[in-house]
Amino acid sequence: MKKINLYRKYNYVGVIALICATIIWGSTFVATQPLLDNTGALTVTALRFSIGVIALLPLAYYQGFRLKMVFKKFFIVFGFTGITCYFGLQNLGLLYTSAGNASLIQAGIPAVTAILAFIILKEKLSPKKVIGIILSIFGVILVSSVVPESGDLFGNILIITSVISYGLYTVIGKLIRKNQYSAVVTTISGFVSGLLFLIPFVAIETLLIGLPIITINEWIILIYLGVIGSAATLFLWNYALKYVNASVAGVYVNLIPVVGLIFAWYFGESITLVQLTGIALVLLGVLISEIKTKKFINENIVG
Repeated sequence: MKKINLYRKYNYVGVIALICATIIWGSTFVATQPLLDNTGALTVTALRFSIGVIALLPLAYYQGFRLKMVFKKFFIVFGFTGITCYFGLQNLGLLYTSAGNASLIQAGIPAVTAILAFIILKEKLSPKKVIGIILSIFGVILVSSVVPESGDLFGNILIITSVISYGLYTVIGKLIRKNQYSAVVTTISGFVSGLLFLIPFVAIETLLIGLPIITINEWIILIYLGVIGSAATLFLWNYALKYVNASVAGVYVNLIPVVGLIFAWYFGESITLVQLTGIALVLLGVLISEIKTKKFINENIVG
């Protein structure tokens, strides 16, 4: 055994993975909108993640994924919180409350994730991390630039529940990655588990509104959402959790509405000065959360 001093350098691989995931996520809002005209929200969610499973299955199987893994307790909770609850409840909540309310409530994800990571993972909440979270949340509020409306209480509760669910999903993902499961195995296990919970709700939705009508162009969009918007993004997210604390990863969620706003601007919507200020605050909040203090540590290495 020999003791050496190592400079703790931040691993930028995790940051790059998170940024790529949020950029793709930002594009999915524009892509999803046309699908909801003729297809139920839960059906779109189920089809999206079914395609994601098909895309990931060959690589996941090669890396050790087996169907029985889906029924492990932590993967059941992982899929239920991240797929069924977050995406399902978010879409359902938008049926009962305004998009403005939903956007403002979603801004609470970093704070919820940080609190859960503090409680469950014992991650420290440094002052600069707290400042970064507050700045990014305030930035999202400005980006939304919507005065909260009276929205239906039931819808607001659904959105709040989805926010808590995503915080749990991130924390559980961090715990799973500590158990040495690969990112692709972790991701597909969550997909399959979440889909199992979604099936009965999709059946009920189909009985209520009828079979979906999906055109060729809409199938192309679904393939994009499944392969790129689901399989790739959540793989990148779970991969990043190997290098980044769950509380830090949560801050990156606030980049999604920023990216979404940029995509909306690209497709013809205008951006106000207030929204530009919000974008700057979000980016500043993320930057502050990521600033590392130079520090030397002692590690024992077998020599």
